[in-house]
Amino acid sequence: MTNILTYQSAFNASAAIRAVIASTCIVFIKNGEANPCPDVRG
Repeated sequence: MTNILTYQSAFNASAAIRAVIASTCIVFIKNGEANPCPDVRG
């Protein structure tokens, strides 16, 4: 049971991070940045 909950929790966190990155990229694109996700590449 614990493993299932941990996996689901990790999946939700991953999905949330992806959503944040996607929305950040959209904001940069709307602002006209040449590189929409400069922080993702490091």
